[in-house]
Amino acid sequence: MGAFEEAVMICRRLAEMEPSRYLSDLAQFLKRLGVSLAELGRREEALGAFEEAVMICRRLAEREPSRYRADLADSLNSLGVILTKLGRHQEALEANEEAVRFDGDEGRASSPSWC
Repeated sequence: MGAFEEAVMICRRLAEMEPSRYLSDLAQFLKRLGVSLAELGRREEALGAFEEAVMICRRLAEREPSRYRADLADSLNSLGVILTKLGRHQEALEANEEAVRFDGDEGRASSPSWC
């Protein structure tokens, strides 16, 4: 786990210095960290990582929708899975419905491979 956490920490610093260059990378590392935490049963921590990834992807998708909508949908989908695992079904449903809205045209809003 330490390697993912370290990667997130490094990428977070880079994103603070050059957000236009590294913010997307930070979101991807946060999603990977969330997956790893979920697989280790650390669901609350995974939730935090996925929530931050969604927040970043929302910002990116607002600026460049065509480039980041799929990333936002993927992040929302992962968030929905972890919320389901935490028994927060209404919130999970909302996240998944939003994922479908953002990625419905592409047809990619499906269960992540880690769930």
